[in-house]
Amino acid sequence: MPRITVAGHPLHPQLVGFPIGLIPFSFAMDLAYAITGNKDYARAAHFSLIGGAAGAVAAATAGVMDYLAIPNSTEEKQLGTTHGLMNAAVLALETVNIVRREDGTPRSKALALALGAMSTAGLVISQWYGGDLVYEHGVRVKGEKQLEGKREMKPSWDEKIEKSLHRVSEKIQPINIEEKSA
Repeated sequence: MPRITVAGHPLHPQLVGFPIGLIPFSFAMDLAYAITGNKDYARAAHFSLIGGAAGAVAAATAGVMDYLAIPNSTEEKQLGTTHGLMNAAVLALETVNIVRREDGTPRSKALALALGAMSTAGLVISQWYGGDLVYEHGVRVKGEKQLEGKREMKPSWDEKIEKSLHRVSEKIQPINIEEKSA
């Protein structure tokens, strides 16, 4: 299965910046609208949602190509399945958030905020799975050993967050499609 590469680098990580930036930004704009009542914030959220959803579809297209190249019955395939399904859920939530607007303004501030919060949280957790695929399993990384043993700069609270995400991932457990269909 072909993998999509542009300028010598995988396309998927080049595209994920759009939904990663725009989806949480839309949540922040909906929050500003809920607090102030200023419809400019609601419109900014609406256009951010549309851009985030379009970016998510583009990133997903490239991601699916990478996913199909991962060998079956591997931990990487399970992680990729979980990552992809979580992103699909985020896209579904954001699609509902887009549809539930009139002239860019949410019909329900509470629903828009709930959808935005769930989407942002789901995106953060899904990003962690994507990072695990790249940084721990070396998926689509050339020469992944080049930086091994080099000093890392990280905040003092980094290990606490990592442990929390590991606990979350243990509860979610990567999805193995092969087991589900058997």
